[in-house]
Amino acid sequence: MAEVIPCFFWGDLDYSGLGILSSLRSKFIDMIAWKPAYDVMLQHLRNGTSHSVLSSNKGVQTDPGTTNCWYSDTVLLPAIRDKALFVDQEIVEFCEIEDCFISRE
Repeated sequence: MAEVIPCFFWGDLDYSGLGILSSLRSKFIDMIAWKPAYDVMLQHLRNGTSHSVLSSNKGVQTDPGTTNCWYSDTVLLPAIRDKALFVDQEIVEFCEIEDCFISRE
């Protein structure tokens, strides 16, 4: 029997990034958006340290509609649609998510 290993995706908090997640889920059905990093990005979105969906440096992006990932479809995409803002993953600093990598014994 094959071992089930958690599989996470983390990219830009924008339509293209979440579209990639949607595409990956067609092959890796258990893949989900990596909540620790996206939670940090949501804070940036809510604080306005982000850029408009109409920003010329992001090109024309199409809303993927759904990704079939619960967190992405119920939290991330609605936040983008509501604020009309995108956040690049480079804004996240390691110290903001390093607790996810520390083994808790």
